[in-house]
Amino acid sequence: MSTAKLFRENISTNLTRLAEFLNRKGMINDASPLYKASSQCRNKDGDSWGYRIDRLIFHKVGEVRVQSHKTSSILLEVNVDIEGVCKPDIGMDPLTKLSLDLTIMVNDNKETGPAPMSAWHLDRHTQNANFSHPSYHFQFGGNRMKYVEEQYGLVLITDSPRIPHPPMDGILGIDFAIVNFWEVEKIRFRNEGEYTNILNESINMLWKPYVENLYNYWQQNAHLLPWKPHISWNQLPPKGI
Repeated sequence: MSTAKLFRENISTNLTRLAEFLNRKGMINDASPLYKASSQCRNKDGDSWGYRIDRLIFHKVGEVRVQSHKTSSILLEVNVDIEGVCKPDIGMDPLTKLSLDLTIMVNDNKETGPAPMSAWHLDRHTQNANFSHPSYHFQFGGNRMKYVEEQYGLVLITDSPRIPHPPMDGILGIDFAIVNFWEVEKIRFRNEGEYTNILNESINMLWKPYVENLYNYWQQNAHLLPWKPHISWNQLPPKGI
């Protein structure tokens, strides 16, 4: 089996393991988006890997503090579209594509009209723009909210700030949602070896090169690096340019 195929097989296996783990913990009712993503990754060819997670929904989100609306039931939807290079060279960006959406929706809407919602978007920026774009950035609103202007009320939704953030695959994105939307006492399973082993593989694949890239900003000739640190953290002044 080729190195690239083994790389994809490992990612595919971790997605399946995560689906089974979340099922056992009662976190999700339908794990099929994760199983489909696992199959997509396993069946990809060439030197790349990738998958889509479409509408993975968490129903039992728990007690969420919502300032603008009274609610007791929240749906959390995770969507991920990601592609990367199998075994990228040292110092190179491991991903070629990333779009991750977290959508938070009221599930017990007692008001007339559309149900209140909120959304966050993490993506990989690849094109030139008039405003600064960190290579990986979080943004409130994003595409999932652009068609619901009637729900904005007095909230001003802007394109900025785009907040620098390490890239996240489906596994890290799901963990991000779990960390931020469940009470600590309800997610003690994050300390279990099975779960941490799944997380650590994604951390080593994505966050280690990202952090090493930022560290390289303080190295000599940083401006010669193919993955320039100031692009990842856009408040760092460019060096040697």
